[in-house]
Formats: sequence, C-alpha cells, structure tokens
Amino acid sequence: MESDNEINVNDFDSRLLAAIDDNDIHQFKTILDECNEAYDQSDAGILEHAIDCGSLDIAEELFRRGAKWGWQTMNSLIVSADEYNKWNIPFIDLALEYGWDINEHYEFVGNALVCALSTAGCNIAIISHLLSNGADPNNGSTYNGQSAIEIASGAVDSEKVALLLAHGASVEGTKSLINAAGNGDVATMKLLLKHGADIDGQPYEKNQVPKYINDVSWGSALHCAAKGNHCDAIKLLLEMGATRDIKNMYGLTPVDVASRNGSTDAVRVLEHG
Repeated sequence: MESDNEINVNDFDSRLLAAIDDNDIHQFKTILDECNEAYDQSDAGILEHAIDCGSLDIAEELFRRGAKWGWQTMNSLIVSADEYNKWNIPFIDLALEYGWDINEHYEFVGNALVCALSTAGCNIAIISHLLSNGADPNNGSTYNGQSAIEIASGAVDSEKVALLLAHGASVEGTKSLINAAGNGDVATMKLLLKHGADIDGQPYEKNQVPKYINDVSWGSALHCAAKGNHCDAIKLLLEMGATRDIKNMYGLTPVDVASRNGSTDAVRVLEHG
C-alpha cells in the first residue's frame, strides 16, 4: 500500500500534468506554490510533458524553479519536434538562457548533438541550431563510441555531414569513410575524402563494437564497399588511390570479402577495374 506521502506526490504530479494539458500557466504556478519551494524534478516527466505539449511558458517556469535537462528531456525535444512547433528550437534557446551546457553528456544518449544525429528523422534545423550555439562536433559519442561525424556518415545524409564539416568536425581517426562506404554513399564519401579522410584507414582499435569484432568482412572503406556490392563506391575509392589488395584484421583483401559475401559485381570491378 502506498504511503500518504507517495499518494500526495503522485497527486501533485498528476495535477501538474493536467495543468500542462490545459496549457494553464496560472494553475500550474498555483500548484507549484503549494509546496512553497523550488521545483524538485520527479520521475513524472513534467518538463518533458511541457515540451511535448509545446508549453514554453510552463517550461520556463520550471527552469526558473530549478528544473534541469536530462536524457529524457533531450529525447522528448527531438521526438516531438516538427515544423508546427518550429522544431522545438525555442526550448533549446530557453534552456541556454537558463544556463544549459549544450555539450553536457547524458546517460544513454550522449550529448545533444549526438542524440539528435542518432534519432531517425531529426530535422537538420535542430542540428544546425545546436552547432550554431556552440555544440562541439568533436565532443561526445554514443554508448557504443560513435562520434557525431560517424553517425552522420552512416545515415546516407550528405547534407548533415557537410554541415558538421563546415563547423569543424574532424574525420581523422574516425570510421566515417568506412560507414559511408558500407552504404555506398558516394556523395558523403567525396565530402569526407575532400576533408582528409584516410582512404585506407582501419581505425578499429578504440571504441570497438561487436559488429566490428565479430564480422570478418570489416576493414577499410574498400572492404566495406566490397561487402555491400557498392560498385560506384569501389570505383571512387580506386580512382582516389585506395589500395586494391589491402588486408583487414583477418587477413582478407576486398576481393576476398566480396567473394565471401556473393558480391559478384564488386569482384569484377576490383579485379578488372
């Protein structure tokens, strides 16, 4: 059985959520004033609900009373963003006004930029706004070690890759070219190569994840393009000077990888140009 205190807390949160649903800032303040203290963030998702409902004035009241961003907040901001609510950019500005560190790392999702890039369908307007307000494209990663440029390079979205590069994202020592080659994303590959991506690089030593450890087909960008039978990507890499017979960590060449994966067109291109 719940204690009286638990019941009171649950009732308090329920009333706050109802006030948000009604977009009633006056009722919301009245409920908060009943506790006569700064807002103590609960697990009820009060701030997140305000964002989901587009209640900017209520969110500001919460910030004024000490509410902080967490990983759930960032997730809500991105998931609920659409053209109608201006991609939730006003909430980003509000958080910055109240001292939010835009490069703060959150459990499970990384920092705001990484979180946004990892979310399918996240509009480029959010990413652009984060970068314009100080988000560091070289700071932060996902739980499995993917950096911002690596995430974008694996999403077949050259526009976001170009935006990150324009804000100083480094490709050095990253798997960005490998990620793009694995998808046959020639447009992104060209951008990365122009910005100095190592065409034969195999940076698997740090931030390893199971797919890189257990799959014998991974290696250089040429290995990954060969695995996926991406002939245009293979041709680009060869034209740009990729080593045709380079071996991966398992001693396999790109032709070996293509053969193992039944990528017959890739075998032909690799063997005959």
